[in-house]
Amino acid sequence: MRSFERWACVLVGASILSLTAGANAAPVVYRLSTVADGSLGRLTFNEALVTIELTSRTETVVSSPSPSGSGTLYSNTGEATISINVSGKPIVARFAPGEIYVRYDTGTGVAGFGSPISPTYPVSLDCSNWAYPSDSAYKQDCTQGDWWYNPGYFNGTLSFFYGTTSLPQSLSQSALLTGIAHTCATTYSLGVVAGIEWGDLLVCPAAAPRGLQTTRGTLYLQDNIGGSNPTDGNQGYYPGSWNNANSGWLLVEVLEEGEANN
Repeated sequence: MRSFERWACVLVGASILSLTAGANAAPVVYRLSTVADGSLGRLTFNEALVTIELTSRTETVVSSPSPSGSGTLYSNTGEATISINVSGKPIVARFAPGEIYVRYDTGTGVAGFGSPISPTYPVSLDCSNWAYPSDSAYKQDCTQGDWWYNPGYFNGTLSFFYGTTSLPQSLSQSALLTGIAHTCATTYSLGVVAGIEWGDLLVCPAAAPRGLQTTRGTLYLQDNIGGSNPTDGNQGYYPGSWNNANSGWLLVEVLEEGEANN
């Protein structure tokens, strides 16, 4: 298991980047990398390095009340690509217009890329790893973040480090956010891992109802790992097998005029 493929979220304390960027209009790039399973056209991949990049401008960021009832939902659109590293070779495709957008919900602490299929698909970071609000009422993934029970303390930001409370949250300033990655258009299967009920989501059992359109065919992401890896339930920060799940990072990089075309 390569170390990149199993980043521990606790590393965010050493890797958080928070740059002060002006409020003026500027080019901005959103880049999310994780390890994922799925298919692109005729290509199928398992545990491949996947990077989604969206280029836009800070003045097109849209804010609205968070669906959670507190906080703000920020989103932005633009030209987007996906790169999938298979056997050391990157396969790059461009998304069709309107297929994905970047989002950051400060009410839940969940960030990533959404689509017309789901606001948290194809990939979201720091979602709750158990069936929120309960097994029977778990109808949609990522409606709450991993820190749902105390969002005020962590200020709706990713991870649990105190430094994240001062991170820019508007998608208009440079920042680096990390968390466990969810790549599921439906809901995860449920189960109890090592006798621990908290952290009971397992894998994504069903593909998205349709593929996302790209220049290389339709894209499907479907998490075959999730919380299914064996564990003794007593190691690492996350309970259950989510200690060994795929993590990812979302870089928000505000550029100088002209940099986006270089």
